[in-house]
Amino acid sequence: MLKNHFTAKEYCKIKEQINKSNVISDKEVEKKSELTEFNGYTELNNKKIVNMILILSSDGVLKTKLLKEMFYADFLYYKNFGASITGLEYAKLDYGPVPNCYEKILDYCIEKHLIQYQVEYEKDYECHKIKQITKNDIAIFNKDELNTITKVKGYFQDYKSKDIVEFSHKKKFY
Repeated sequence: MLKNHFTAKEYCKIKEQINKSNVISDKEVEKKSELTEFNGYTELNNKKIVNMILILSSDGVLKTKLLKEMFYADFLYYKNFGASITGLEYAKLDYGPVPNCYEKILDYCIEKHLIQYQVEYEKDYECHKIKQITKNDIAIFNKDELNTITKVKGYFQDYKSKDIVEFSHKKKFY
């Protein structure tokens, strides 16, 4: 993470808080246990969230693109099967839809050494690069879920983050 941006005391406190948390806490799961259109009528599934991230970041991906691909995988599955894959709820931000609590989810993946997270600077842009460093568990997905994730990853393969943001802004749901 960005350890050098914090004092040793601040870093230890942050690390301690991350260690205490799960991807999304049990209290948050209880609050979100009501199945609605916002969570795709699906109970929140932390293992599917993590493994979707691992699959989508297997070749390395920028954070913005990853978050959009997660949305499109859940959204497409919901469109085709009437439920989402992960049970995540999504927020509408300036750069398009993103999972609620995405920072907490990514912090969990970093802390558990599931993904590598690097911030790099290219010209005037800050790039947050994410890459899978742990093998994913595709067995937790059914065939249709896995096909949907793979289809979304393939569809956006040649898109840059800017392209997928523009794509999301052109859609009616946005």
